[in-house]
Amino acid sequence: MTFVSYYLVGILKSMGWPRKVGFPLLRKNVVDAFVIRMAIEAMVKFAVVLGAKRPDIAIRIIADIFRQRDSKKTTAAELWERQNPTAIVAAHPEVSPAEAIARFFCSDKDMAILLGDAPSQNFVPEDFVTSETISFYSTLPFAKALVWGIEHPQEALTAFEDERRKYSEKLPDMISSGLKLDPPYTCPTSDDVCKSMQELISSYQNEVRSLSNVPQDLLDLPSVAQRITDRGL
Repeated sequence: MTFVSYYLVGILKSMGWPRKVGFPLLRKNVVDAFVIRMAIEAMVKFAVVLGAKRPDIAIRIIADIFRQRDSKKTTAAELWERQNPTAIVAAHPEVSPAEAIARFFCSDKDMAILLGDAPSQNFVPEDFVTSETISFYSTLPFAKALVWGIEHPQEALTAFEDERRKYSEKLPDMISSGLKLDPPYTCPTSDDVCKSMQELISSYQNEVRSLSNVPQDLLDLPSVAQRITDRGL
C-alpha cells in the first residue's frame, strides 16, 4: 500500500467509513463516493501546508511517490515541472490553491466516471478505495499540492489561515444547527497539521514500510535546495 492510499484509508476510517449497507446476510462494506472526494480535498489541503512548513518531510513523500521513475528518461527537473500546479492555481483565483488543485483532478465529472456502474446511491465497494483508479485521483493532486506548498510557502500559509478563520467563524452556527463536535473544538492550526502528518508517516513506516530515500538530483533542484535544511534526509 502506498503512503497516499494509507492516508486516504485513515481519513475515511476517522469519518466512520466503510459502513455496511444492504439486506441482512447480504450486507457489504462500502464507502460513499462523495465522502471519498471530501477526504481527497482534505488531504490536498494538508499537503499544501506540509510543503510550506516542512519541506524536508514533503520532499520525502514526493520522492517516495515517484520512487520508480527511470532517472535516465525522466530527470528530476522534468518531474518537478510536470508536478508543478502553478498554472492550475493561477487559473482559479476564486478558490484557495488547495481547492483549485483538488477539484482539477476530482471534479463532479471525474467522480461520475469513477462510479461507473456503481449503485444509484453512490456507494463503492470498500476495496475500491485502494484501487489503482482511486490511487490516481488522490496521488496526483496530493503530490502537486506538496510541490506548490514548497514553492509558495507564504501564499500557502496565508490561504490556509484565511480558510481556517472563515471556518472558525462559521462553527457556532454549524454547531447550533446540529453539527456534533467534541467540545471544546478548534480548527487545526498549521502546526497541528504538520504534527499529525509526522505521526501518520511514523505509523506508515511502522506498519507498512519505510519511505524511500530522497535522490540527490531531487535535492539539488533550485526550488528544493533553497527550502531544505539538513534534517536527516
